[in-house]
Amino acid sequence: MTVAELMEILEGFSSGNEVRLATQKHWPFEYSIGEVVGAKSLSDDGESDGPYVVYLSEDRQLDYLSGDAKEALGW
Repeated sequence: MTVAELMEILEGFSSGNEVRLATQKHWPFEYSIGEVVGAKSLSDDGESDGPYVVYLSEDRQLDYLSGDAKEALGW
């Protein structure tokens, strides 16, 4: 996913909506978002000269993922 694709998806939501991270399809939890950073990814030879990537870090676990969220994700 690109930044532009994410921005387009988020246009359908209110700017006041909270953003969370859903993880682990078979044992689903929800997390708050920690830092958002940009860094070069590793290339095939292990050097940090791959493409620039935006990373969203997992902050703290909030709860199990809700049934509505699991259904919306198709989990």
